Amino acid sequence: MSQTQIQKSPLRTVKNQRGQGLVEYLIIVALVAVATLSVMRVVGQSVQVKFAQVAKALGATVTDDIGEATVIKTNWKKKDMNDFMTGAQ
Repeated sequence: MSQTQIQKSPLRTVKNQRGQGLVEYLIIVALVAVATLSVMRVVGQSVQVKFAQVAKALGATVTDDIGEATVIKTNWKKKDMNDFMTGAQ
């Protein structure tokens, strides 16, 4: 190996490690985003009803019935290929 190749090698390793750290960080951020969306899908309706109840208690005019906070089974039920075509008609 020549002298210039030996000197450039540690710099390249540092850049590769920084790139690896960035990719790992992006993967973690993506996983957190997916988890957040999943949780909000399940509890979103409940939160919306609670905010509507708070707004009504503070004196807001309500044009529609607020309803009750319910989580439907399809939001938390295990999904697999057994029920893939259910509701597709």
